[in-house]
Amino acid sequence: MVLDASKALALTIGKLKVFKDAAVLYSYLSLENELDTEFINDEAWKQGKVVAVPITEGPKMRFVPLGPDTTLVKGQFGIREPVEKEKLFSIDQPGLMIVPMVGYQGLYRIGYGKGYYDRYLKSHKDLYTIGVCYTFQRAEGIVFSSADVPLNEIRTFEP
Repeated sequence: MVLDASKALALTIGKLKVFKDAAVLYSYLSLENELDTEFINDEAWKQGKVVAVPITEGPKMRFVPLGPDTTLVKGQFGIREPVEKEKLFSIDQPGLMIVPMVGYQGLYRIGYGKGYYDRYLKSHKDLYTIGVCYTFQRAEGIVFSSADVPLNEIRTFEP
């Protein structure tokens, strides 16, 4: 079921004008039970786009290039990241960001509570952001703060 939803993600996002126009896809490497970004990353590479994924360094997050043959290891929080991240340059240009979510309310995402994406997005306002998750992850009654950054869109998928 995760596989079907992940393919639907790639098909849906891959047809959007914002995807077609973006030179860079800011993606992520999925944790277990998250929508798998493998298919959307593959589509981006087929279209000649740069795919970038986040790495964390203390309280900061930056995005580095990911290729189809990049060797990955588990980094901080058990999230896969490129092996030689210290040698990789940061990607820092306009593009489309696919944002993982634990849940959402309106255009606000609920993440894992460390604030990495909110801090990153506050200083990268030129990114078009699409939060992706399953339909059952919609939440209500959440109180958000001024530190929370709304996304441009939320796209949900059936598991």
